[in-house]
Amino acid sequence: MRLSTVAGGVTSGLVAVVVLAGPAMACPATAARDAAIAPGAAVGVSQPVTDRRWPFARQCSARRLSGVVEPPGAGAGQRYSRLVVTNTGRRTCVLFGYSRLRLQAADGTPLPTTLSLNTNPGPSLVILAPGERAAANLHWGVIPGTGEPVDQPCEPTPAWLWVWPPHRFRPFPVSWTFGPVCQHGLIDLSAYYRI
Repeated sequence: MRLSTVAGGVTSGLVAVVVLAGPAMACPATAARDAAIAPGAAVGVSQPVTDRRWPFARQCSARRLSGVVEPPGAGAGQRYSRLVVTNTGRRTCVLFGYSRLRLQAADGTPLPTTLSLNTNPGPSLVILAPGERAAANLHWGVIPGTGEPVDQPCEPTPAWLWVWPPHRFRPFPVSWTFGPVCQHGLIDLSAYYRI
């Protein structure tokens, strides 16, 4: 399943996908509080809730999370990593499903970003107490795709990865130091899971 921009959400037992075109983003200091940023779409499956903390936990928001992309492992033009998020708030919060992502250049220019949702692992309820962490698997290529140059970088180099927590309207920035993402910014992304 390939989407230009996407975020997670809970549906009633079916997988629902909607593609939204997000607006251009400003510098990291202003983009996170830009109320005009469009929300992501609903993507997910129904999930039985067995943890007793769930009714009292709020969805994790950009204000409650910090993130880092771990240094990737490499192989045959491919990169494999994890987006690791930490609950930096004072209360327990919940993640369920997929984030929406957007690559951004150092000057604030939004870069091509295409998500391919991976169901290994798929959506599951992740309850994070303060200080606890979750991760989503990332995979991208560094070999130029169709229409990309072969004698120079395939795409502009990102400085930031903007992350929308599942079901949330505002993103938070994560530093990106791993070079261009080829195939027009194609990133294979899993749902969040506890680590």
